[in-house]
Amino acid sequence: MKKLIITLLLPILICGCTPWQGATTEPEKVSPVYTDWSKLTDYEAAKSEYSLHAGYNASGTLTARSDYGQLLSYAGTYSALEKYITDRVPLFGLVTSKGELVTDPIYSQISFQKGFLILSRGIPKEASDEDAAMDIYSSGKMLVTIAAADGSWVHEIEDSSLLAIEEEVMMTATNDNSIEVWNKKGEKIARFDFSLFEKSLGKDFQFAGDLGNGIEWLDEKVGYLRSNYYNGKFHEKPIIFYLDFESGEVMRKPPKGYPAEIDYDSLVQEEEDGSTFINGNRVVGEIIDEITGEKYYRAFLTDTDDGDSYYALYDSDGNEIIDKYNYEDYFTLPTVRAGLCSVVENGTFFLRRISDGKTIFRYVVNTNSD
Repeated sequence: MKKLIITLLLPILICGCTPWQGATTEPEKVSPVYTDWSKLTDYEAAKSEYSLHAGYNASGTLTARSDYGQLLSYAGTYSALEKYITDRVPLFGLVTSKGELVTDPIYSQISFQKGFLILSRGIPKEASDEDAAMDIYSSGKMLVTIAAADGSWVHEIEDSSLLAIEEEVMMTATNDNSIEVWNKKGEKIARFDFSLFEKSLGKDFQFAGDLGNGIEWLDEKVGYLRSNYYNGKFHEKPIIFYLDFESGEVMRKPPKGYPAEIDYDSLVQEEEDGSTFINGNRVVGEIIDEITGEKYYRAFLTDTDDGDSYYALYDSDGNEIIDKYNYEDYFTLPTVRAGLCSVVENGTFFLRRISDGKTIFRYVVNTNSD
């Protein structure tokens, strides 16, 4: 917070002394300076603009409610850092598509993935100073909350890690090194204790850190667990387990009707030859609004003044949504959801309706120096 220091010059009174009578001189005439006050306006600092949702809790995290509607994330504060891979670490909060604040910016990560909402925040007792906070970021020590994308159900899974998400199922690894499977209703549909894998993977294997290949599945019934690392060594040939979500059984052979391995080539659609351009800028990515299904395109700006990598965002008709942003700055990276687009301008976060550009949420971003 900048402080304005005003120095007042006070007359010095010396008690019991006769004032010194110096030579008098004619005061110098100075031309007056006139100010046209009508040309001056009061400085007006940026202001946040939002309402509070009925479920807002000033000191709390997301709680399950059925009346949020669509939820979105916003960037609300960041800590300036030194001697780290980035110069600032942002914190995020939740807001509804109507501009109603749901949580303060307390989460280090918020992501919407295939109908699930994943919230992460640093462990408070270990994040009391900058060094501890950086240890959390580097070690992955987070309190993870999984929820429905509309907040209708919420589960805090302390000391757990997210392993995989597909269209209907989410997998997490628990503190005791077991695997839990969740559906979109927030129900835990299966649990696989580590004892089922220990003999093959080794007693020191950790799902949260050693499972480089991850877990994948073709449907919500059977999962494929593959890893080239097991028994303390890397192996050219991966070990594969088949997880039956309905029975809780772990098998080394695929169930009837399932292939031994997933044919990834058949799942990947071939890209069209050649590049697409919008307003002379090459399209390098596609963003799909999970709520509306509308497609938006990220295009690389071919002409920039400072040589950095900047992008623009267009709708499917080639209309410009954002004219310029830095794709490498995670803090200001725009998101599109529920027909709204986010943008950070001059230290203020905005959510604007894409159809008419109207601002429905505005939040002044705070820093650790405020």
